[in-house]
Amino acid sequence: MSGDGGGDESPTEGEALFDLGAVVARLSDPDPAVRERGVATVRRTVDRNPSSCLPTVPVLRSMLGASTPDVHRDVAYCLEKLAAESPDDVAPSVPAVVEFLSKSSKSLDEETTNHLLGCLERVAEERPNAVASHVETVSDRLPDSGQERLGVTLESDASSEREDEVSNDEPASSAAPEHVVNFHVK
Repeated sequence: MSGDGGGDESPTEGEALFDLGAVVARLSDPDPAVRERGVATVRRTVDRNPSSCLPTVPVLRSMLGASTPDVHRDVAYCLEKLAAESPDDVAPSVPAVVEFLSKSSKSLDEETTNHLLGCLERVAEERPNAVASHVETVSDRLPDSGQERLGVTLESDASSEREDEVSNDEPASSAAPEHVVNFHVK
């Protein structure tokens, strides 16, 4: 009997309301208000039960850039939490996260940016190769020597050795890059 202090344990309200199929349908709905409610449901659930939210990663990823700043903040929060739960499941989202960070760098608030960088950091802890090739793209979003946060270092390599590798006959577009990403797993 519920409420009598007996051994019956019912799920918490958030767990009882998380119906994966319904949530994915809301996240995919053409109506932005319905999508926002779907994201809010995932956000409420991800702290208590992140594994139940893992199947929402592809849909959450697709919402980057296609929503309001508040929704972006919630999506970023969820992706960071889900990356902490299962970096392998979130690793395919790295290119989309990096592209969104790059294209939206001027308009993102600090909280959203930190959640997205946290997502990349969680993935880099387990899958550094999934993040390493993208570090230069987001390096302007990393504070100070923030590349270390992602388990990589970004080093400038404008040495004369690099210049010698490119002959004067080659077009400028084939010149060696100004920066080289060297990553070191912590």
